[in-house]
Amino acid sequence: MSSGEFYVYLDGYHERNENAKENTRLIMWSAIAPHSKKKIKPKDLIPLSRDKNVTTKLKDQVSKQDYLIKKEQIERWHKRNKTS
Repeated sequence: MSSGEFYVYLDGYHERNENAKENTRLIMWSAIAPHSKKKIKPKDLIPLSRDKNVTTKLKDQVSKQDYLIKKEQIERWHKRNKTS
């Protein structure tokens, strides 16, 4: 498996995990919401990384160097696997 394929696989893995967490959150919300006196939103129960406010916090935690390293690796993969 090339590094590019690995990154695609890894992104898919993270997406599947986020979808599973979203499904769990919605099931929990649908079980709790009818019995709650307050209006509850699914985001109030479990914040996920794809939620807007949480996503910006996570982006701040990732260092610029880590971002540049990943970007460089993706660019090298594109150059190496360029189809002409």
